[in-house]
Amino acid sequence: MKTKAAMLDKTDQIDVDKIIPHLPIPAPTRIKPLSGGANNRVYKLEFEDQPSLVLKEYFQDTLDQRPRMLSEFLFLQYAWKSGLRIIPEPFFLSQPHNAALYSYVDGLPITPDRVDEGLVEQVIHFFLRLNENKQEALNLSDASEACFSLREFFEVTEKRILRLQSASELHTECDLKLFIQHELWPRWLEYKNRYKSKLDEESGKILSMSNRCVSPSDFGFHNALIQGSQLIFIDFEYAGWDDPCKTLCDLFCQPKIPFPKTAFPDVLNAFAKFTEDPESFFKRVELVYPVIQMKWCCIMLNGFTKIGRNRRTFSHSEEIYYLEKQLLLARELLQRGDVPVPSHRHPKGLN
Repeated sequence: MKTKAAMLDKTDQIDVDKIIPHLPIPAPTRIKPLSGGANNRVYKLEFEDQPSLVLKEYFQDTLDQRPRMLSEFLFLQYAWKSGLRIIPEPFFLSQPHNAALYSYVDGLPITPDRVDEGLVEQVIHFFLRLNENKQEALNLSDASEACFSLREFFEVTEKRILRLQSASELHTECDLKLFIQHELWPRWLEYKNRYKSKLDEESGKILSMSNRCVSPSDFGFHNALIQGSQLIFIDFEYAGWDDPCKTLCDLFCQPKIPFPKTAFPDVLNAFAKFTEDPESFFKRVELVYPVIQMKWCCIMLNGFTKIGRNRRTFSHSEEIYYLEKQLLLARELLQRGDVPVPSHRHPKGLN
């Protein structure tokens, strides 16, 4: 099967011609690169006599060996078999080409002004549905940077800070090094030292399977489309088993489309339903929320690291923000403060 008959939009993504002949599909009449991905190459495949599909070619690098393709495909298989239809349907996996086929879902990106109580409820409902039959998801791997102990939360964030610290040595033209030396690192050391005894006390405690959740990871309105009033959730390459505490904190700390802080009690309530000890869950959220905030400061500054630059090069994505702008946003996130609702204030409706 050849793709020369397809009307290719102007693009330098030449690998698509090598992948499509190995897929169980007819020759596309048009291959259209889709924008918006910062990690991968994504194409809409249009056909004469069947619905459009999406071909996703995943970024892989020796510096980052996370199995993005397998994580997303298996997660979508589990979610689809669970009856969820507000996601792309997974069709075909090509491991030799590190690519997969999915149904094409139409929709518009969500803007901050569009977020309302109804959309928040859909996010909560999606998480609840994912975990109704989580015992059927044992074939899923752990989520990216999954944390099942208090110590792991601290280790993941410190690893990111140290990596960013190394990258700052190569960026003397901006204030990254000053930000790390005088703001991020002192805040990190202060917080880590404050809870050193707690870390030592719980060093051997691992979260049980019954208290873990199936997590979409990188979860929020930034990875969703809207059709009318209905959300369609996309992009699950970091998905898998995780602590619901981390899923919740990530949801409220990710900066792309901020999740309304007023929804924190309701989300806390929903996530706590999947734990055997809600009181312990509340305390864990309060303790690790600032840790996750600092982790997201580092994620926002990934563009300064080598792996961040490699991902952008692979996906051919344009930088939406200048690095200096990202640095400003990271500084704002660091200064926001602690958990929106203290853990001792039980959310309404939790018994």
